[in-house]
Amino acid sequence: QEYLCDFTASSEDVLITIDMAAEAAARVRTAGDIAGLPVILGVDVARFGDDSSVIFRRQGLCAFEPLEFRGLDNMELASRVAVQIAEHSPKAVFVDAGRGEGVIDRLRQLGHSIIEINFGGQAMRPERYANKRAEMWAELAAWLKAGGTIPNNMELKTDLSTPSYSFDSAGRMVLES
Repeated sequence: QEYLCDFTASSEDVLITIDMAAEAAARVRTAGDIAGLPVILGVDVARFGDDSSVIFRRQGLCAFEPLEFRGLDNMELASRVAVQIAEHSPKAVFVDAGRGEGVIDRLRQLGHSIIEINFGGQAMRPERYANKRAEMWAELAAWLKAGGTIPNNMELKTDLSTPSYSFDSAGRMVLES
């Protein structure tokens, strides 16, 4: 027996559906759409192994192609972030505190203002979210629904539409690890 089915369809417990990600990737923003809006940098530190370190730049409703690095040590990644800070003069730079302590320390030593993000830490709205990570993903979903634009990058779209969510006994959203 053969069945016609769509394996790209999202399940009901996915926070960001593949359709949402595809729509966001299809949107077009011009320089005029974002002119004068603050630039924000996000840095995910991986160091060595199979994962990548990523510098992601956003301005208003426009996210730009991420800069991805494999095998960089903390000092090399801090140098790459410092170049992006010099080039884009961001209003805020958020760095993953989980593996990014060395990057954070070096950037501060260079005189940059850095905001540490502890994904397992407490959310700003702890009554709604089990941790900071769940809150950030929910905010990302809201940003996409508000018209956020992402690069048309298949790996990014897949990564965004993979995690599912549930609720804990206190009714707070929990994102799968």
